[in-house]
Amino acid sequence: MYLTFANVRLKLQELRNLSYPNSLFYESLYSNSELLLDSAKKSLSMHARDEYVNAKFVIKTIDNILNKRSPLGLKDSDIALILVTLFDYRFTDDVSNLLIKYSTVLRRKTFSNFLSTMVPIEVSSYCASNCKFCGWKSSNKDMIRLRINDDGFFEQLKYLVNMGFTHIEIASGDDLDFIKNNLNDLIKKIKFYYPQIRLSICLTPLSTNTYNTLLNSGLDAVLTWQETYNKDLFNSFITSGPKSKGINDSIKPVVNGNGFLDRMMSQERALESGLQVGLGVMLGLSDTPGTDILSLILHGKYLIQKFSSNIKPLIIGMPTWNHITTENYDIKNSEVSKFSIENLFPAIASLYFISFEDKKAWIFANCRVSMKTQVNTIQAASVFTSTMVLLGPGAYLKKSLITSSFSRYFSKFSNSKSEISENELLLGEQFKHYFYEHSKYIDEFERHGLSICSDADLLKA
Repeated sequence: MYLTFANVRLKLQELRNLSYPNSLFYESLYSNSELLLDSAKKSLSMHARDEYVNAKFVIKTIDNILNKRSPLGLKDSDIALILVTLFDYRFTDDVSNLLIKYSTVLRRKTFSNFLSTMVPIEVSSYCASNCKFCGWKSSNKDMIRLRINDDGFFEQLKYLVNMGFTHIEIASGDDLDFIKNNLNDLIKKIKFYYPQIRLSICLTPLSTNTYNTLLNSGLDAVLTWQETYNKDLFNSFITSGPKSKGINDSIKPVVNGNGFLDRMMSQERALESGLQVGLGVMLGLSDTPGTDILSLILHGKYLIQKFSSNIKPLIIGMPTWNHITTENYDIKNSEVSKFSIENLFPAIASLYFISFEDKKAWIFANCRVSMKTQVNTIQAASVFTSTMVLLGPGAYLKKSLITSSFSRYFSKFSNSKSEISENELLLGEQFKHYFYEHSKYIDEFERHGLSICSDADLLKA
């Protein structure tokens, strides 16, 4: 039976109104996104007899949708219509331009010219999960494995804080030993010496009890990228380990667990603890990106509605599938997306920003795209961004220390030598990406009229 927009919208609202358990919403999220997109395609097909007329109709329709947008964001059916046209090569350029034009005005109106920067410190490349797209996958035998100790972490932290960073992300592979035995004490120590820092983690999803403990120790936010909302695609890329099973209060993989569902539901656990949360899909992983993008937006809207009384702005991440440093284990060439991440990045960010209620989402541009694209995205939609990213444990040591001897800053490393070289620090990165000094980013931001602030100040906006 053909489902209309009204049918799908009613079904989604019924699921959003469920309190607990909430697995029904998540289990049907991707299929509901497919239904919305299918309805949008059918609606547009009625005007497809003449390509020229259809193009005029599409542009007028999208323009009307954007101009009628309310402070509560876009309707689900309108988002679906935009996505269908955005990923139709006949309309991509026109729809992209409309999205960016509208979002740029809204971004300035909502957040003025302010921008907050963050930087990750990678603590461990040991990983118990096997994600086929990732350089740190457990099956990658060419990847050097490193875990920094407290001296190594704080040497880098001091260097980055002195540079002006006010938000630090603790990132790691699925190193369960680190999470169980070191993470909480590290957070306490960071907050003791740098109480002004806002602190986030990007790790495997944790339990509510664990999030409560970390919040009490000083944690501010949890960033968890779903990668994809397509269960079959998720399981085909994430084949084993904690990410495929989920973990329990004892920081052990759940026997016969459902890592896909656990990951989708993890933001709720963090929100119940009072933490700010981030969510995102990996752009370039799916050949049907519109369904993932719509699923993420529906997911975010659900969280905003459910936790409306105390939710902080959602951090909407935009990770992209990039090459990895170990070529023998890089599958990106053999499993490649059909669309250009770089070209559509600002438009996708703009759609994210427009879709959500005003001030309820920070779009997170990152260094996996070129600086030009990153700056264009910030001007159009993003108020939270990373700069000077190095994605390997200890990678900032080569900048913060006048030495070629790094081994004493690591508690564990996989090579058989007694010393770790500067080259090994860089080859241990999770993904390839663009790198420039923080000062170069700041100069470029300021050249485009942007003003840097802390995200603590951004929360007050």
